[in-house]
Amino acid sequence: MVNKAGGRRARTLTGCSLTVLLLAGCGGQAERGSDGPGTSASPSVSAGSAQGRARPVDVLETRHILEALPDARALPGWKVVGPPTDDGAQWCTAVIGAEACARVAAQGSATYVEAKTASLMLAVFSSRTAEEAETVFAALRVTGPRSQALGPLGDQRTYARTAKGDEVSAQTVVRVGTSVLWTGVMGRSDAVDDTLVRQVTRLLVDRTRQVREGRSPTARLDREASPAPR
Repeated sequence: MVNKAGGRRARTLTGCSLTVLLLAGCGGQAERGSDGPGTSASPSVSAGSAQGRARPVDVLETRHILEALPDARALPGWKVVGPPTDDGAQWCTAVIGAEACARVAAQGSATYVEAKTASLMLAVFSSRTAEEAETVFAALRVTGPRSQALGPLGDQRTYARTAKGDEVSAQTVVRVGTSVLWTGVMGRSDAVDDTLVRQVTRLLVDRTRQVREGRSPTARLDREASPAPR
């Protein structure tokens, strides 16, 4: 079931493991806030600048999502092992169910690894309305103890972190308007902390916001602020 749901992600161990994490959600409370699309980048994420006239996008299409998902230049020190791609309706249904998937207009995901110490998966789901996005947000359930360390980000957010020995898995789900963003990080406990999770989540939020504003995404992870593996 997982291999089928993982689609292209299943071609690597990293993709399989993170897809299992995404599929293993068991629900929980979510936070609401007012840090929406107009929020500026955090100190750990460089928003950069864009050229040309901005043409706002009401509903993200697949091409917008694939552009928002970061490349290696936006994630210094990370290697892209599963390039941004549309995983298809079967993957969407396996992850959030047919009812919520019917409210998804476009989707995309990508996977990354960092120096054999951590792996990362990012996914974006776009809906036509904020109400539909709320349904998708509720369906993207995370597993593990809840944490408040993500801070006020997006219109809704939830963060769960689980530690087992020297291994840590963390998931965040953030809704920004009609877009729902999922972040999954797995790795050594000395490489995956709240700061890293917050930074990569903010990175995806900022790049999605830039695309929604009609700009080319330029936000990138500030390598200096990231925790260094010991």
